[in-house]
Amino acid sequence: MEEARLIGLAARDGVDLGDERALVIDVGGGSVEMILLERGKLVTADSFKLGVIRLAEHFLGGEGKLGPKARKRLVEQVRAWTADFVRRVAARKPRLVFGTSGTILTLGTLAAGAPNLKLDSIHGREVSTAALERLCEELVAMS
Repeated sequence: MEEARLIGLAARDGVDLGDERALVIDVGGGSVEMILLERGKLVTADSFKLGVIRLAEHFLGGEGKLGPKARKRLVEQVRAWTADFVRRVAARKPRLVFGTSGTILTLGTLAAGAPNLKLDSIHGREVSTAALERLCEELVAMS
């Protein structure tokens, strides 16, 4: 929980949110932190053991590819583990969602269709949900 709090403080200091409500998501290798900020104050935060490496080990198995059944199980499990937090945040209706971490920056760069873009220049860019969904489909199709 302390990690989530520190990420929230760093995000608040790194992005001008004004009076907006914002959900901050940090995806690491072992965990995902989600933090709700409102007018620069931390409202709620949580840490989930849903990091990239942890999920890959659990859902990819030895084959290295996420098949349709494993993907369905992964989505269901992530939704189950985060449901309470997501409900609390959704009730507050954040207007912005942004991410921190190398994983988020890489996904944002790929979703923006600019794989050669320097990671520094993705800061502050908007990436649509549709672009992220397309990227997800492309990544799942890879081996």
